[in-house]
Amino acid sequence: MGKIKTIYSLSFTSACPSNGSAEADLQHPFERGMTWKNTFRRRITISFGDSCKELSFASLNTQMLIWLVHVYFDCWDAMKQNKSAHNGIPPDRWASRGRRAILFIKQYGITGLIERVRTYGIVNSFFYLKMHMRYQISIELGKRWDRKHNVNTRGQIDLDQVDVVGANKTEGHPIVSISPRTFSFLARHFPKTCENYTFIDIGSGKGRSLLMAQKYGFEKIIGVEFAEAVCLIAKDNIQRFRHGKGRVSSCHVVHLDATQYEYPYENLVLYFNNPFSPNVWEKIIPIIEASLQEKPRKIILIMAGSVPDKVEAVIEMMGRSPYFVIKATGIAPYYCDTYLPFYYAVYQTP
Repeated sequence: MGKIKTIYSLSFTSACPSNGSAEADLQHPFERGMTWKNTFRRRITISFGDSCKELSFASLNTQMLIWLVHVYFDCWDAMKQNKSAHNGIPPDRWASRGRRAILFIKQYGITGLIERVRTYGIVNSFFYLKMHMRYQISIELGKRWDRKHNVNTRGQIDLDQVDVVGANKTEGHPIVSISPRTFSFLARHFPKTCENYTFIDIGSGKGRSLLMAQKYGFEKIIGVEFAEAVCLIAKDNIQRFRHGKGRVSSCHVVHLDATQYEYPYENLVLYFNNPFSPNVWEKIIPIIEASLQEKPRKIILIMAGSVPDKVEAVIEMMGRSPYFVIKATGIAPYYCDTYLPFYYAVYQTP
């Protein structure tokens, strides 16, 4: 916090010189020759956490307003990232969406925004805006779910921000939790009596699927995650989770690469939420088949992903397996809490 106060300690002269320049102990953005309109005086107080700075301006124009809002977002992100770094939590890319939007306006201005619309066309721009509005809605609904259950499962963690075990980091996808409503839709393919099954989430991330699976009464729930920092978040979420009434399953997370995990000799529900590329699936499928060959048992495999080409590639691989038959495939409903449509496939042992 002290460093942030130093970075954003601003003071401006209370009046503009006649040549339209202004003096400040922070050169940006004045060093770029910003011009001022001597129309009115205004005093603004901006609070960054527990740091309060009073800025006195001779006048205010649009560019300065944009810069101030950008400073606010930048400072707010910095405080959150500092807090996250202090707690060992990787940065959440979704948390900076507002600041990045302001950064675009600051860099290109309103004219740059209009030029983008002209370049890509009104129709494409409309669908782009619609997509990002859906993103924002899903983010807010994810926050609401987390607040209700006293956990932190929202957001996106890019893999370049974390250390992992194994050699498949470049084949992994960003860590994002599935939406509660999409998970409930996929749960229709769970066995009727989950008490005799163990639920395993391969690429469990922050653990939202593990938490949601608890209400179905599985004998055990296991998450497999190769990013250590994310494992710690998931373990904390399991401890903090406010669950409803009913049986609470035994739940834990193991820190392993998916190709290193040894599947227990029990009836299993294997759940894959967009964890990695088809290249890793080429390694995973033989491992599951070998486990089945050693100990024949009931296994239901559920996979879901937001990239249809990758899902189709895995469906093709699974179609060649003599150990599984396809039970269902399709596109999950595009719920409000879902950032993108999810394609899915469900398999079971004969």
